[in-house]
Amino acid sequence: MLNKQQQLAVDSKSMKKLIIASAGSGKSTTLVQIIKKDTERISPENMVAITFTRNAANELKEKVHSAGVSELNAETIHGFCLKILTKYIHEIEWEDNFVLFDQDDRNDILKYINESQQILPKTMTLEKGLKDDKYKTKILRAYYSLMQEYNEIDLNMIIDLTVMLLENQDVLEEVKKQYKAFYIDEFQDTYAAQLTILKAIDPELLVVIGDPDQSIYEWNDAKPEYIINTQYIFPGMEMFKLEINYRSTHQIVNMAESLIKNNIKRIDKTAKATRDGVPVEFNLDNETLKDQINIIAENLSDPFKHNAIICRKNGTALAIADQLHDMGYPVNLVLSSADIMKKEHIKSLLYISKSIVNSNDDYSVMKSICFLHGKALNEIMPYYEHAGQTGIPLSTHLKASNKDFYSSIDKLYQLNDKVLITDAYESMKSIFSEFNIISRYSDQHRETRLSELEEFRKEVKKWRNVQSFKRLDTSLAAFIRWVMIRDIQDTLKKDTDAITIMTVHGSKGLEFHKVFIPNFFQKEFPMTRSDNIEEERRLLYVAITRAKEELMITSCNTKKLFNGFTQATEPSQFLKEIYKSDNKSKIKRATQ
Repeated sequence: MLNKQQQLAVDSKSMKKLIIASAGSGKSTTLVQIIKKDTERISPENMVAITFTRNAANELKEKVHSAGVSELNAETIHGFCLKILTKYIHEIEWEDNFVLFDQDDRNDILKYINESQQILPKTMTLEKGLKDDKYKTKILRAYYSLMQEYNEIDLNMIIDLTVMLLENQDVLEEVKKQYKAFYIDEFQDTYAAQLTILKAIDPELLVVIGDPDQSIYEWNDAKPEYIINTQYIFPGMEMFKLEINYRSTHQIVNMAESLIKNNIKRIDKTAKATRDGVPVEFNLDNETLKDQINIIAENLSDPFKHNAIICRKNGTALAIADQLHDMGYPVNLVLSSADIMKKEHIKSLLYISKSIVNSNDDYSVMKSICFLHGKALNEIMPYYEHAGQTGIPLSTHLKASNKDFYSSIDKLYQLNDKVLITDAYESMKSIFSEFNIISRYSDQHRETRLSELEEFRKEVKKWRNVQSFKRLDTSLAAFIRWVMIRDIQDTLKKDTDAITIMTVHGSKGLEFHKVFIPNFFQKEFPMTRSDNIEEERRLLYVAITRAKEELMITSCNTKKLFNGFTQATEPSQFLKEIYKSDNKSKIKRATQ
């Protein structure tokens, strides 16, 4: 049953709606009902819902289906743009069977371009060079040229090329004809290029839903101003506010509100909780991070999966995960650095897989040969460049240059027939066997890599089983596509009773029975004093509002520096904003 605010948004006949949804205010329920209502005027096959993560897209699709609506297109922005690119990319002189690059691939190529063409001064890093307009244009022009030569695109280019495609009036008209209604979730995370796509399509019906108080991706050009100014960007848009929080207790909601009201860049709203709970606990007088972790361990809820430790920095999350693991606690570390698919040797297996699925993917062939034969990237890269210049496949150049390369490439070709008739799990078993992957590490006594291989094998099997249950594609090609565009939250082990440890950015959209926020001192909460204090405040707001029942904030008096020395910490400037008597919060002193 909808509350009054939700019902108003659903019942409105406006063709353009802006819904400002406080944390935990039932925005998914509201969005589902709006979509259901809109099927009275637009066919579901002409609707598309854009969500922030693949998990959110799948959940929304399931909820809409349960409400009696089928055929809804629910995608992330990258997934939606990939659909357009797959259908129309030939219009901008790329071929249909383009290859997807991840961020590491992009960085490898950019680094090689800079080194081979000596674009940047030797004292300048690539990261700094890409922020300097003097060098950025030259590097990216060479990069885009190379990518087009090899029919490859990275995740950033998915959006940029879609913008370029929609400048073609014929393509734009076909897209507008197919997609007449857009529902954009987490609109506060929209950035300029995405907004350009939405403005170009200018759908008949547009519903955007989000919360400027939860905009935490300004480093990626996702500015809260976009949602704040939506009514100016899309004239005639009617605004609704959802202010009743069903997730968190009165104490948690009041604390979050007392914090976020200090921001200026926001839309005025006041969240209200529906139930009372226990006081928020502050445990600030610890000596070290290790003491904080001991306090956290003593206060964990049962079962472990009801607990989340939400950190501002990756390093803090790693340190906490290591200590809790050593103490015998089960942990689920949700970080890119802990992602099994990001391990270098696992990525090499994925390159081998991509080479088998698509023999025209010269980049993956190159990376496969580097792995199988212990070659550095810059040893094979000249062959790669020469292949692009001559139009002759890289495999032909490599087979002619080295008989060992010849043997490996032939195995890749032979496996192609096998993977066409098997699922991803069985295909991966064939790769392990054909290239002696396990014996390679066994002979070298590399136990860590062997255990990572086993974890990878289990992940592939689990993916295959889920896909099979849903009657979806289980092929190796489908698995590779999933790996390329999945979210960090896909690494959450929901079926395991373990403590979730993540950064604030990784926690977006999640909720837990009990949340711990450690290292509550300056230079962590917030990481800066003045550079962008409002985003730092929004980050803390997001962390606080992940908690449903209990919240504990901890800190310590000293922190360890990279050189091994310790330094005194300074209490967070946010403490005076969130520690209010009317929150019934209490400070516990550390037990020594």
